[in-house]
Amino acid sequence: MKSRLTSNIPDRSYPAEPSGFYAGIVLYHPDGQHYIESIFVLLSCGINVILFDNSEDRDTKDNNKNIIIRTFGDQLRCLEASEGNIGLAAAFNRIVHEVSNDRLAKGLFFFDQDTDVNVDALEYLLDSFFQLQMHGRLGVLSGYAMRENGIAYRIRPRSSYVSPSPSLIATDVTSSSFSVIPIETLLAVGRFQDDFFIDYIDGDFCNRCWQQNLPVFVDKRATFWHRVGLGDVYFGNKPLFPIATPFRHYYQMRNMILSHTRANVSPFTIVKDIVLRITVVFVIGIYTCSLFQRLKFTVRGIIDGIQGKGGRL
Repeated sequence: MKSRLTSNIPDRSYPAEPSGFYAGIVLYHPDGQHYIESIFVLLSCGINVILFDNSEDRDTKDNNKNIIIRTFGDQLRCLEASEGNIGLAAAFNRIVHEVSNDRLAKGLFFFDQDTDVNVDALEYLLDSFFQLQMHGRLGVLSGYAMRENGIAYRIRPRSSYVSPSPSLIATDVTSSSFSVIPIETLLAVGRFQDDFFIDYIDGDFCNRCWQQNLPVFVDKRATFWHRVGLGDVYFGNKPLFPIATPFRHYYQMRNMILSHTRANVSPFTIVKDIVLRITVVFVIGIYTCSLFQRLKFTVRGIIDGIQGKGGRL
């Protein structure tokens, strides 16, 4: 399917005037250079770009850096960790640290390296960003993720919260990809959980936003193409949920338990969510004929979560 951003990129010859917004993109052995097109779009919209390379080996990092310098010169900041892949949460926090040094910064976007960054969605999010801040406080605002077949990924509306606009859906959690967070929210809520490494990073942050009465929204106008995991479990023609790589079940389970424990969530809720997640893993395992392998990672995640163990598996 043709990306919408290709035909929407403005003049590449120079960046637009600074908007006060930043965008963080984390690289991990990128397959192709889709992120290059995303950077062109962001710079052309006046959004400062910070790139964090989480690739494992020196050759890959040097190659990525050479491509960036050759293409953009000094128009963006490139960060990396000397210890290799430090995980998504820690990379996010390094980006947040860079942005926090700018006292005029308004908000920070996050994008995956293969996210379809398109101008229309950016404009909708910026419009909603300012509208929401006029109405009150804001936790996280994200775009509306679509599968390549045009079916939207499921979101969980927060029925107890009245949205100020028909296009905005208050939701329990939203993905960090194609989201924007006000700088004051990052200061109020705190940074991401470094020891989560990957998975449930955005879920934990959104939960902490709601605990401080900072609502989380999805703008249905701001659609973008996104691929989660290895595909989807389908029931008939209806997608139920994405299929994760088996080892990701470890992080999904462990980090959910760590997040709930640190937030003093009731034991009943923790057990309920563990059972729900095991059910999802069981369905995926049957669907993909990989049940034993997936349950093995899930059980280990439960054990390490209860023991309070974080970090990389």
